[in-house]
Amino acid sequence: MTPWLKLDQGKSLWRRMKIPAFLASACLMVAVGWLPAAASTSYHGKVRIIAREKVDLDKKRIFLGDVARIQGGSGIANGRLSGLYLCQAPALGETRMIDAGMVIRRLKQKGIARANYVLDFKRPVRVTRRCRLLDPERVRTETANYLRKELGDIDEVKIVSIQVPKAVKLPRGNVSLVIKRPPGVTLRGKTALQAMVLVNGTMVRRIRVVADIRLFAEAVVVTRPLGRRQPVTRDLVALRKVEVTRCSKGFFRSLKQVLGMRSRSALPMDTILAPGMLEAVPVVKRGDVVKMIAESNGLRITTQGICREAGAPGQRIRVTNAKSRKDVFAEVVDATTVRVSF
Repeated sequence: MTPWLKLDQGKSLWRRMKIPAFLASACLMVAVGWLPAAASTSYHGKVRIIAREKVDLDKKRIFLGDVARIQGGSGIANGRLSGLYLCQAPALGETRMIDAGMVIRRLKQKGIARANYVLDFKRPVRVTRRCRLLDPERVRTETANYLRKELGDIDEVKIVSIQVPKAVKLPRGNVSLVIKRPPGVTLRGKTALQAMVLVNGTMVRRIRVVADIRLFAEAVVVTRPLGRRQPVTRDLVALRKVEVTRCSKGFFRSLKQVLGMRSRSALPMDTILAPGMLEAVPVVKRGDVVKMIAESNGLRITTQGICREAGAPGQRIRVTNAKSRKDVFAEVVDATTVRVSF
């Protein structure tokens, strides 16, 4: 049980004994250590609570000892008064005024009578929550380093700009940053990232950072217009260093990857080729007669089949067994052979 509760219970005891309230309160204060044994109603025998002029705080809560000096009581009593909670501290960088009325109310809530102390609050105490501002240049530098590390496979990364919130207030202490990208976000063009701000190892803020990222790399480019389903030959493409920021679906990095393929649709000159723009050139077409091969556990069966659709090597197409007249799916091996799995 706290000393405050003991004091209240003691008062009711003195009332039953028909002792004057002010004398009972003084006696109990002496008993619990709030006042020295020689306390009386004279000015010099009371606990004095003397307001400070102004206070700068780092913590989130304001106590009596933060805004005033305690004199005249025992060490234990003064310590308890100093630890009396008054209110929440203001926001970072903001100010709050603590007046005598708030102190009197808090003391009364804890059972301390006004006659037992002298309050020296000539004017309200100005309490300011100390802070520091986040350095925007540091955020930009760490964001740029993060992007270059994540985009290490790109030939050249150009960061046009990094937008950082202004005047981010932080508690005082050792500041560190952790840069992350939200799930599903690609690092190209204008990209929103998250910067977690830690002070002394504890996260205190999460800010939004917007980076404008330009990517450059060697890519296969169309040098002359390509028609629909036109085979890609050496004279139609070239390898150039171009901006690939908008190539969200990928691009080809070597000519070997595209030679022998064909375009799915017409492509204008200077198009950066992406995987979805090309397809393998079919080696069999609908109606072709091919050899069907089926192998399993050392057993090999061959028969003739008729292709029901065109296909390139590695693709699965529908083939009709010439003997059974049943349709099966088979993988194209070359222009004359398909393989059936079973």
